[in-house]
Amino acid sequence: MKSPFLLVAPVCLAGMFTSCGSVSGLNTAAATGFSRPGGYEKVLVKDFTTSISDFKVQSKVEVARKSLPDAIASELSKKGGFSRVSRVGKPDSTTLVIGGTIDQYDDGNAALRLMIGFAAGNSNLDATVSYTDGTTGKTLGTLKADKNSWALGGALAAAQTADSFIDPIAKKIASEAKLKFSKQAVQ
Repeated sequence: MKSPFLLVAPVCLAGMFTSCGSVSGLNTAAATGFSRPGGYEKVLVKDFTTSISDFKVQSKVEVARKSLPDAIASELSKKGGFSRVSRVGKPDSTTLVIGGTIDQYDDGNAALRLMIGFAAGNSNLDATVSYTDGTTGKTLGTLKADKNSWALGGALAAAQTADSFIDPIAKKIASEAKLKFSKQAVQ
């Protein structure tokens, strides 16, 4: 019989290698209308915008404005559910448009995360994502991402930068799009 420790250890280790914070589920409470009852065939993922004016991170934010949408498009292509996923083009009535803003971007201080922990030198990536109809531009739903480094410090936290949160955020955004807006989801 295997030791209970051997069964629990992988779960604990998996939990240790994640960041803190969350990516909310799709919020449709403020939606202004859903004009495609049969679901969307295509997705257009637009570059994100930002209002971050901190000169120290401006160049990294500019990269993230494009790399987050690139990651979202890549995840959507992997997950399927849409006949076409693009980053450029003109949306039509069969297109779901995904865009958003990067609200906070901070790599923090790796040395503080390593030595102190408990949110000292925290890295953060926060974004607000919107799903809109390609023809009307009406909001179908929003999603909030609020990711930050491992709070207990150590090597894991020291290695986490704002960019390391892009993939988990993109996976959640793509999952919600497929689950709620693809033709498969609404049939």
